[in-house]
Amino acid sequence: MLFTLCTYPIFGQIIPEVPQVDIDVEDIEQVRTFCQPGIRNKSRSKGLEIIYGNRGSGQLSNSKLETGEQQNKYSKWDHLQVKLKAPIIIKDDFKLLAGYKYYQEGFNFTEIGTVFPSVISNINENNLRSSSFSLVINKSLNERSYVALQLRYMVSGNFSGLAKYGDRYATYRVLAMYGVKPSVDLEWGFALNVSKNFRRFNVIPFFILHKNFNDKWGLEALLPGFIYARYNLKPGNILLGGIEFGNKNFRLDIPQEGGEELDYAYNQSHLKALVKYQRRVIPWLWVSAQVGYQYNLNTRFEAKNTNTTSFSLRARNAPYFKVGLFVSPHSKEDKMIQSTR
Repeated sequence: MLFTLCTYPIFGQIIPEVPQVDIDVEDIEQVRTFCQPGIRNKSRSKGLEIIYGNRGSGQLSNSKLETGEQQNKYSKWDHLQVKLKAPIIIKDDFKLLAGYKYYQEGFNFTEIGTVFPSVISNINENNLRSSSFSLVINKSLNERSYVALQLRYMVSGNFSGLAKYGDRYATYRVLAMYGVKPSVDLEWGFALNVSKNFRRFNVIPFFILHKNFNDKWGLEALLPGFIYARYNLKPGNILLGGIEFGNKNFRLDIPQEGGEELDYAYNQSHLKALVKYQRRVIPWLWVSAQVGYQYNLNTRFEAKNTNTTSFSLRARNAPYFKVGLFVSPHSKEDKMIQSTR
């Protein structure tokens, strides 16, 4: 999973193999949300955000089953997310912010198959959760360039409550970014994400591009995370469409009667083709909606002890939706841009 940099106007069957990376595009874009630079008309940065999403019904299938054998069928696969970012120090050329993010997802299985039923039963009974804490530092170097740094600590697993601390559930991340803003209609930069968790150590480079073609159309890209075309219908109404890559990791503790518990690192990765809409309801308060199609790449259960056997399943590709509310305060840059129109 990733971070959030600086958007302030200025952030089975055989399953296809994808790069073993952890990308959370929301996090990188969040860091950018608070950088001094930024372009006009771009999608909004968020202080407080609440999102609910649902990927509908489907099944987690296994290609090794014989025809007619029972699969894992679910009637619901949904999630809830709450994010909060608050300023600690705000100056014209320096910002220090603290953030917290809570995420949970759950399945409602109507049938549990014959392969690894104890694992699927546990996921059915326990939501998968993550809690993360972050610190973001943004520094403007001059009128055209800036740097940003994010430090993040996250725990994720099938534990009860908001969090369960310890290295077995932890992800440690450092994200560094350099950005350039040649004009109010163009911003580009590079980022490097370094992370270590219970699955692996990762180093991932990113390229960031925000560009306005005119007063209505623009481009927002964080490669290889996402690329969106943006259309500004009118002030306070923003429409985006594009493609996004993402994944989630959770540590699973599966109790076994009379024996050592099973220990898994669960990873689910996917591609989304989507359209999302942001609308201001009243000053500072916005609503958001997103619809799209999720193509699931990998659903892995990786063994973490000698008592556990690794396996993979295939999740059904399906339409999905998200709805949310978020707070987006006006910035100095907002007011400056509005005054030039």
